[in-house]
Amino acid sequence: AATPSSSFLFVELKSFELALRSEQDDLPLFTLTMSDSKINHIGIQDGSAEMNFSLGDFKLETPDVGRTLTPYRTILGLAPEITTSLLTVKYCTGEISVQSCNVDGVDKSKCEACAVVILSPMRFVYLQSQIFTLVKYVSDGVFGAMAGSVASAAGAAALEVAKGSENGETLFYVVASGFDFVLPQSPLSEKYLLLHAGMLKAHYRILVNDSGAEVEVSLQDVLLHCDQQMKMVSTPVNLSVSVEMKPPHAQGTADDNAMRVDIGTSRINLVLTHSHYVQIIHTSESNIGEQ
Repeated sequence: AATPSSSFLFVELKSFELALRSEQDDLPLFTLTMSDSKINHIGIQDGSAEMNFSLGDFKLETPDVGRTLTPYRTILGLAPEITTSLLTVKYCTGEISVQSCNVDGVDKSKCEACAVVILSPMRFVYLQSQIFTLVKYVSDGVFGAMAGSVASAAGAAALEVAKGSENGETLFYVVASGFDFVLPQSPLSEKYLLLHAGMLKAHYRILVNDSGAEVEVSLQDVLLHCDQQMKMVSTPVNLSVSVEMKPPHAQGTADDNAMRVDIGTSRINLVLTHSHYVQIIHTSESNIGEQ
């Protein structure tokens, strides 16, 4: 039951659509769609708090008109076969709430705050002409000024979080269950290269008293193949990265305060046929090299 000192907040957004139009002819360039977003915030009497955020779907698309095949018009969004929520975030502060976080067995006894981020399988299509147009749109004009202001505020907030606390550590746990990077040969070509990343798990721990941070990342089942389902890597690749970071003001020599990075990977066996070489050359000419 809720106590007089408890609080509860619930916000729901059914659908949101933003159309980015050309300043020259007012035709649509990109459409950003978000749906089924929810925020729950619960404050508990002892100072603990919990916030849950979920995003049902997110999609960045180009319009139906234009010289681009339909499968490439969704630049970023859920993988085609996925219907679950794109993103869920759980952020907890206080001893009681932190203990409720599932962080895959990682020690959280010293943590005063914990965030768990779960990402569903996503798909990103890289057509250089589309990406350059989007970057130019975001960086120029009024929208660019707004984006710069938001980025500045977000950067300041991130720096504040990264400072750490005198009371305990802050732990961020990220799980992504799949990501597909699609590289078409050209906007109108059915040929493409696909880099598939399987399960990604990352722990980012901000140590107490601004004494630095630790990062542990593992990536499993990385595959590369073409549109004909021909493997370009004979066996799935696994990767692990461990990072130790000291704060800029830490005492000691430059060597003592240097960032420590440890990278481990399984054996990588590339299998490239003549058709793959030809496709890579054409992709470089008709997509990556396009201005």
